[in-house]
Amino acid sequence: MKNMTVTLITLLLIVGISGCGFLPLSEDEYDNKYSEERAQNIAVRQDTTYYGESDTYDFGNVSSSKDVTFTIENSGDDVLHLTGTPTVSINGSSVYSIQQWPLDAIDPGTTSDFILRFQNDYSSAQRNADIIIASNDPDTELYTFHVTGYAVC
Repeated sequence: MKNMTVTLITLLLIVGISGCGFLPLSEDEYDNKYSEERAQNIAVRQDTTYYGESDTYDFGNVSSSKDVTFTIENSGDDVLHLTGTPTVSINGSSVYSIQQWPLDAIDPGTTSDFILRFQNDYSSAQRNADIIIASNDPDTELYTFHVTGYAVC
């Protein structure tokens, strides 16, 4: 019985210490165990300027129509899926429309473009809208930015 108890205690100490992470970890093991995974990570830019919740892209004065290309980036480690139907939604003025749709799946470290058009309605008025992109990004399931432009007669 004594040998069995000593063996059991020894076994518990060995399994308990190594199983609970009490043994020193290498730097790589530590990084793998404790680093935060980035999963999917959406960002939207026009040229080199990024647009987020409080940002507005200004089309300026538009006399007929103007197309602008926006780029959706996935800087995460997993595929970014655009989950909305449509993939890019416009909430606001009807002068805005999508001319080219982005891919609905964007691989890690890659991008996909969409083209947004401002079509002048000859109203001599400011036209505003929210651009909404739903995705599987765990931090930003609904990515929204604003657009504005002035319809010139």
